[in-house]
Amino acid sequence: MKIAKRIATAILAAALLCSMPFAEAKTQTIEATGVYQMGENDTIATAKENAKKAALRAAAERAGVYVRSYSKTKNLKLTDDQVEVISIQTMQVKDCTFTQDYTNNTLVIHAAIRATVDDNDFQNFQKRLDERDKIEALQSQLDAEKAKNQAVLNRKMQQSGGECKMKCVSYR
Repeated sequence: MKIAKRIATAILAAALLCSMPFAEAKTQTIEATGVYQMGENDTIATAKENAKKAALRAAAERAGVYVRSYSKTKNLKLTDDQVEVISIQTMQVKDCTFTQDYTNNTLVIHAAIRATVDDNDFQNFQKRLDERDKIEALQSQLDAEKAKNQAVLNRKMQQSGGECKMKCVSYR
């Protein structure tokens, strides 16, 4: 019982930590480019938008990427393999210019952006992921303790012929 209360208190404390405000943001300026080769059904407007998206993705990756992997094996064989690549920032595009050229008779759009990125967003995101992992681990421990307590309670009830002579508590 005491362990379950400690785990529940730790979960509450971790949840409160995740909701706390963080320090004032620091920004950096990043320049990046993106390229899009037009297809037969593309318009220049959609090609420019796709080139700009590629430049934004390059800027976000340059600012910081969080990579986490998980692999599960059974009998020395890989049964589950997951890789998360996350880039999260508050980005403001200050300038975007487009140029175009032809390659192999196909119009190619180039986008060049200059953007400012909030450095603290990535660090705060990593902290929140770490806190989420801690909360999930604590929740698993709490669930295991509840299952143990329920098993003990069930055994006591069976031993006493279905009557519970001590104070019975259900965890639902």
